[in-house]
Amino acid sequence: MPSNNTPKIIFLKGCPMGKEGVAGAAGILPGMLVEDVGGTVTAHSTVGGVAVPAFARPNEVVGDGIDTAYADGDTVLYGVAYSGMEVYSYISDGENIAAGDYLESGGNGQFVTVAAGLALVKALETVDNTAGGAPARMKVEVI
Repeated sequence: MPSNNTPKIIFLKGCPMGKEGVAGAAGILPGMLVEDVGGTVTAHSTVGGVAVPAFARPNEVVGDGIDTAYADGDTVLYGVAYSGMEVYSYISDGENIAAGDYLESGGNGQFVTVAAGLALVKALETVDNTAGGAPARMKVEVI
């Protein structure tokens, strides 16, 4: 169950379609936007590009939590979300997002403010990560 401020789960509202594939690289974290090409799962790589709303989930089968990254070659569990679902995802370092902002893929499994790309999610909270030095977690709604 999520706590009031810091959820311990990725899918906050709604039930995604569960899928899996082999990690094509190390470092995929639960909550990252991912893509599956021929059974190989990687962080979504096209800045502002079209994406299936697929998010890595923790490997609960072995007891991993939301902060445990997948290693290269691991079986990555992920869920395909639908419009209206709420997800605990990531925004990129340097982003200052306000609740209600629309976000696009940053090309690294994280979200950034829409520039010229395709909005995939809407921010559900305000997060200032301009001085973060690393990605920050953020609650988003799939649009």
